[in-house]
Amino acid sequence: MGEILGDGRNRPPPHYIRVPLRVEGTVNVQSVYPYHGSTAALRSDGGIYTWGTNNWGQLGIGNTAYFTVPELIWLIPEGGILATAAASVAMGDDFMLATGVDGSLWSWGRNHYGQLGNDGDNDLRSVMTPTRISTETQWDKVSASEFASFALKKDGTLWTWGRDLLTEEAILIPTPLGSGNDWVSMSVMGTHVLAMKSDGTLWAYGKNNYGQLGDGTFVERSDFVQVVFP
Repeated sequence: MGEILGDGRNRPPPHYIRVPLRVEGTVNVQSVYPYHGSTAALRSDGGIYTWGTNNWGQLGIGNTAYFTVPELIWLIPEGGILATAAASVAMGDDFMLATGVDGSLWSWGRNHYGQLGNDGDNDLRSVMTPTRISTETQWDKVSASEFASFALKKDGTLWTWGRDLLTEEAILIPTPLGSGNDWVSMSVMGTHVLAMKSDGTLWAYGKNNYGQLGDGTFVERSDFVQVVFP
C-alpha cells in the first residue's frame, strides 16, 4: 500500500490510512491523476512525478520496479528524457499520456489495444519511458479511460486511439473523433465521453445503459449527441 500512497512505507493488511498523509518530496503540485495502484502528479512548472505499481512500465522510469516515493520523470534535460515542460497528463489502466507545452504528444506503459498510439504497434510491448507519438505540435490536452486514449488539439478537434468504447476494436493511431473544430474540453469515464464546445453546449457519446449520456435515452451512441438540460 505504501507504493500507492507515495510515503515510502509498505504496510501489512488491512492497508487503511484514516487521516490525510502528506506525500513527501513533492513541490508545486497542481493536479494529480490516480488510476488503480499508480499515481501521477503534474507540477506547476510542467514537471511530472509518478509512483506506485509499475508492472507495465507505466511510471515512465525505464523499468518495472515499483516506486514507494514520487519519482520526477519529466523536466530532465535533453539527453535524458525530455526537454519540454508538460502541459497535461492522463492516466489509463497501466499507461500514461502527456502533452508538452510545445504541443507535442507522448505516451508510455501498456499497449494492449494500441492505446499508446505508436504507429500501430499493439503487440503488448511495454514502453517504459515517455515516447513521442506524433511529430505534430498542435496537441493541447489528453484524457484516458481504461484502454482508450483521447486528445484535444489546439485547432479544436478531438482525437482518439486504443480500444473503441463501443466495438472494443483496436484503433492503432490517433484518429479524428466526431466532427467540428470548436471543442474546448473533454472528460472520459469508463465507456463514455463528455465534451464541451466553445458555445458552452455539452455533448456525449459511448455506452448509455444507465442514461449517462444525458440525452434522455438509454441508447448507446457512436457519435456525439447533445446533453439535454431541463
